[in-house]
Amino acid sequence: TVKIGEEKTVKTDIIISKSAGIFQTLPVSVKLYSKDYQKEYYKNLSSYGTSVSGKEAKALQAAVINKKISLDNEIDSTDNSTTVSNWYGSINTISEYFVGSKHYIFYVTGNKELDWQAHVKVLNQKQEVIKSLDFPKITHYEKYGNAIVDNDGNYYLLCGHADKEHKDVNNTRVFAVFKYDNSMNETGRIEYKATDISQDDSSMRKPFEFGDCSIVIDDNQKMLIDCALTMYNGHQRSQSLCIDTRNMTNLDIEAPYCSHSLEQYIYKTPENKVFYVNKGDCYPRGMQVTLFDENQKQLFSEIMFHFGNMESYQNTKASIGGITELKKGYLFLGCSEKELSFSLQKNDLAIERNVFIQLWDKEFYKKDIPEERQLFVTEPRRTTGSYDLSTAFEHSLEQNHTDYGVLWLTNYKGAEYASASKIVKLTDSTAAVFWEKRNYTEKSGDKYVGTYYCIVDDNGNIVQGETEIQNARLSNFDNMIYDGENIIWTTKPSYWTKALMVHVLQVGKFEEKTVDLENGDYVIEDGVLLSVSKTLTNVEIPDIVKEIDTSAFWNCTNLKEITIPRSVKKIGEYTFYNCKNLEKVKFNEELQEIDRRAFWNCTNLKEITIPNSVKKIGDYAFKNCENIKQITIPRSVKKIGKYAFKNQC
Repeated sequence: TVKIGEEKTVKTDIIISKSAGIFQTLPVSVKLYSKDYQKEYYKNLSSYGTSVSGKEAKALQAAVINKKISLDNEIDSTDNSTTVSNWYGSINTISEYFVGSKHYIFYVTGNKELDWQAHVKVLNQKQEVIKSLDFPKITHYEKYGNAIVDNDGNYYLLCGHADKEHKDVNNTRVFAVFKYDNSMNETGRIEYKATDISQDDSSMRKPFEFGDCSIVIDDNQKMLIDCALTMYNGHQRSQSLCIDTRNMTNLDIEAPYCSHSLEQYIYKTPENKVFYVNKGDCYPRGMQVTLFDENQKQLFSEIMFHFGNMESYQNTKASIGGITELKKGYLFLGCSEKELSFSLQKNDLAIERNVFIQLWDKEFYKKDIPEERQLFVTEPRRTTGSYDLSTAFEHSLEQNHTDYGVLWLTNYKGAEYASASKIVKLTDSTAAVFWEKRNYTEKSGDKYVGTYYCIVDDNGNIVQGETEIQNARLSNFDNMIYDGENIIWTTKPSYWTKALMVHVLQVGKFEEKTVDLENGDYVIEDGVLLSVSKTLTNVEIPDIVKEIDTSAFWNCTNLKEITIPRSVKKIGEYTFYNCKNLEKVKFNEELQEIDRRAFWNCTNLKEITIPNSVKKIGDYAFKNCENIKQITIPRSVKKIGKYAFKNQC
């Protein structure tokens, strides 16, 4: 028992039967609860080290190796600038890519908005410099945008010119992309006049203003660009461009429009689809997500996450973290305040900004109902508060908005808040999430506290809890790489004037559990059925199985019939998700629980008889089983979750 205002330290000895390394998962949970409050904290014990009997235990930080690369000239610090008072993204002086076994680091010396020169360092797998190149000096374009390398070793440099001489749209060259071979000989270029972008006052006058410049090169050698700009009418928006890098010509696309777009992000999927994410402060006010197919045809463009109202609408209290594709869906990361407030919030408050993720269904763009686009089942994030609509600015958040599938990874309150966030894929079902923690008070100002990461899976579980990384900041750039054992990224710390720092975070190997066909069609561990062969059509689960794990039959589209033995007490969440040809399920007595979304999207099921032993049916358990004609539910069922049988005929 702890009284209000009292501090209490609880010491507990934990005996481990065998040795454990830092990368092994030893989960420990601590529950705090009172009459009207309950909170559970998870930690990975091995992240903090273990002690030999009789010796004091010392906490271990994440194992990071920092490698210094000396430079001839100074570059700007990349310490992330996403703070309470900074409302928009900015052009970074470093960008990096991993192509094959090579690590390319681009950086800029001089003033990135006046007199600059771009350079590239090429590193091997040991993060040793094997090649250094300087880009030719650019004269007409005084603003640096970004740089990238393609799979053939060609380099591309994006730059811009601010048209300060004219108030109206004209033929001034405002944007260019230069192409170079691996010896830095120019092999092509494309230049855009203001009139090429648009014929009216919405055209590009000043590129890279109040935002970023994000680029990818797809599998068809097309370069896709999303950058910020200010227009001749004085307002700001995003600009999307598509270039055929083979002949450096412009390609027309149905570009997303976002005004004001204060942050831009592009992600290419393994299937060659491309996501654009724009952080809009007014039209729209939220994370605008646009998806293109491999032919640059727009499939989707809507807000997937909304922002609350602020005294100044340019302030969103949010930032984009990134996207990575997992087996089940697209994992989106960001930072935002938890509350979706319709009331005006003060500009200079952190408002408990935290890290969140959403898992978008692989076919989310085909679904009209926002809730069905999300795979995480969480409490909806609904609009709260009110203010005088007669004084509302034109593009404020509208009332009655709801965000679905938002899973919060941090719970900072008061002066602490989450700033920049990044994401990197580890396996088809897990990803590492990074963020910076800051502290803001009116008296002490805005201060960096530390850099942290955790590991999550595609079921929304925290595989490894919050772990602090010493001596490593995050940059504004988005790329990180996992090489099978390490997560690698590059920054330029503020305390070094002429050097880069390559961070190597040792996280160890993460391996997927796969079906071993030599030993049968199932993977079973300690009585839990983990996965099955996708080729199975009729299945009788062995009676040694006590529980069917989460997603065990995920997307088994060949499956038609299944018999579940008496030994199985629980069917896990998403177990039979999207088994579209499943027609018949034979349950047996002693089954006690059918977890949430267990049979979601089993569109061919026609009849279900729940055994007398079942006590709980989870949320969305049989959602979208649209052909079910008859359902028998016994008296033993004490709880049926929300929308458990939604969209049945």
